[in-house]
Amino acid sequence: MPVPARRRLACLTLSLALVLAVGCSSGSTEAYCDEAAVVAGDNPAGVFAAWDPANPAAGDELTHAADRLHELADAAPAEIADDAGLIASTADDLAELLTDLQGDELDAALREREEAFTEVDEASRRLIDFTRTECGVDLEVASPTTTAPVGEPTTTELP
Repeated sequence: MPVPARRRLACLTLSLALVLAVGCSSGSTEAYCDEAAVVAGDNPAGVFAAWDPANPAAGDELTHAADRLHELADAAPAEIADDAGLIASTADDLAELLTDLQGDELDAALREREEAFTEVDEASRRLIDFTRTECGVDLEVASPTTTAPVGEPTTTELP
């Protein structure tokens, strides 16, 4: 098959897959709200916010958190299905990066994805707003805080 024909076939296949993925979102708001209530009790976003590379179980925790986000995305109604799917797929990518890379490699990989993370932030805001309005469930994650012992010096390193 000539290259242009293969390219068209690949584009058609990708387009069809996207239509099917979006068109098959059969989640109802009620089912989504039920799942959101469960997720809010053990919010997977908190796992990412509290990630600690020194924790030997961190990789498994990140993977489990991404899986939970996929469960929420699977239950999402059409109004937020794209946003929920984007968040879940980005969680997979982030879990892999945080597990597989360190130091400068990790910093570079995260910088390369800054635009994608901005899109996820926007999608997260829409998902949180929808969930709060339609379900009465708050998926907002409080920023993690750390406390140093009294008298101990503290430092904050910004990226």
